[in-house]
Amino acid sequence: MKFSIINTITSLTNSEIIIARILASRGIGKDAYELFLKPPSVKDLEIADIGVDRKEYVHASKRLLEAYKKSESVVIYADYDVDGVTSASILWRFFHLLGFSVMPYTPNRKKEGYGFSQTGIDYVLKKYNPTLIIAVDHGVSEEKYIEYLKKNNVDTIVLDHHIQTAGSPKSVDALIYTKQVSAAGISYFFVKSLYKEFEKIIQLTGEKLIKIKQEIDIDYLALAGIASLTDVMPQHGMARALAHHGLRALHKTSLVGLRYLLREAGIETKTTFSSYDAGFIIGPRLNAVGRVSDALQAVRLLCTNSPQSAMRLAKTVEMANKERQKMFDIQMKLALEQLGDSSERIGFITSPHFEEGIVGLIASKLMEKLYIPMLVGVDNGPEIKGSARSIQGIDITEILKRNNKFLLSYGGHEKAAGFTLLKEHVEDLKAALVARMDGFDDELFERLIRVDMEMPLSNISVQLGTALEMLEPFGEQNREPLFMSRDVSIIHQKKVGKTGKHVQLFLKDTATSKTYKAIFFNGDEKLESIHDFTSVSVVYTIGIDRWAEEKCVLKIVHIQ
Repeated sequence: MKFSIINTITSLTNSEIIIARILASRGIGKDAYELFLKPPSVKDLEIADIGVDRKEYVHASKRLLEAYKKSESVVIYADYDVDGVTSASILWRFFHLLGFSVMPYTPNRKKEGYGFSQTGIDYVLKKYNPTLIIAVDHGVSEEKYIEYLKKNNVDTIVLDHHIQTAGSPKSVDALIYTKQVSAAGISYFFVKSLYKEFEKIIQLTGEKLIKIKQEIDIDYLALAGIASLTDVMPQHGMARALAHHGLRALHKTSLVGLRYLLREAGIETKTTFSSYDAGFIIGPRLNAVGRVSDALQAVRLLCTNSPQSAMRLAKTVEMANKERQKMFDIQMKLALEQLGDSSERIGFITSPHFEEGIVGLIASKLMEKLYIPMLVGVDNGPEIKGSARSIQGIDITEILKRNNKFLLSYGGHEKAAGFTLLKEHVEDLKAALVARMDGFDDELFERLIRVDMEMPLSNISVQLGTALEMLEPFGEQNREPLFMSRDVSIIHQKKVGKTGKHVQLFLKDTATSKTYKAIFFNGDEKLESIHDFTSVSVVYTIGIDRWAEEKCVLKIVHIQ
């Protein structure tokens, strides 16, 4: 374990200076300070403001208007994760309100896999007989299937933000592409721009006009904000603005399905939502349905206007989330047994007992636990389908690209990717990955805790905790600030939680004798050898507990 301490203060310092130094160390100087803390409103921005080619947008707009005038059958073909589900919901609700003949579709993760597939396309063609497909959260690298659709007299509009693993699809009618925001973010800006054009052409009036405007300003913004955080978008620029304003719109949403989802999760009464709510409560539930059954259930939940259907679907989503948790526990145990005592710098395991909807979670957990890139695949016989997760400094999608001769398909981001290969090439790919890891410095594989500020414990205050909340939403490239304090005494510790794995602590600053409440999740083993009144160094985050009275609570990340 290594520490990288970015800032150090040795005396009592006010919260404004602490926040300013943290932001400065993240490249946010005084000129950008206010803009970061108070991201600009996204309501007046257009599709071109997020980097989308205006010409491509014009092509899409004209094709959609043609589809409306001719009452063509349109299908929204979305990915099965949170970004895809929220994107599909934004697009379907908007076009349905406008009067389009439109249906959503999400592929079955196990039978069809990510994005377009021959099975999925043929099913959609037979069931809906569309003349236009809107591919969202995929499509930028799927020329083969887009060309197939074109040959079947089906036009395609692609809304995507993924890394292009090949040239732009030549057969696409319009490519609405940017890497600045998630697919739901693209969908939000897309429908907002279309609304301004279609308002007069379609002659929207009365209640329908008010309804669409309200959904764009609040509901679609809330969905785009959730996706911006759950799809691990870097939290700066437009992605941060969407997350910031989306979380603030969430408590005002009129989407009955989303309200029931919040109720099932136990957070319906909240008026202020955080990145934690989006990333660890809402997101996993919307993701769970696609992992264990059919992601279209989550789309239906976000699209229904019936309280009865919303209640039923929210319970279905909640049950799927619990099932996903059980499956993960079982398969994680299998994964650890298969890995054994491997000392390689990269892990690649496969099993017929793994589920496609769970391998990404397993890869992520193993990556965190072992701090090496991890690939986990499902053995389906002739083919292996899997997910990859990587550590800081190692671009897993680029590595897969370098070894694409062994792969049938791949795609993703720097830290996360999906892949498919023939079983006969597994050992070849393993050997290539292991050899590639030898080219990286040893330091990359040593877990590093980046501490934003080392300071005396006495600097902790409600004022500082409140100031830190202004840095929300936390996420990729804007992690929650970490602090470190030395010469701290543990004056009491108590195991808490159903299993006793968590530990509640009371810490004392040796200089001032002030005490602070802390919680160390899954810290029981770490604290077995540390007794009360021991002097320790702690790494922690600072939060505010507003139950009864405002007070600071520290969440321990590391203790030694």
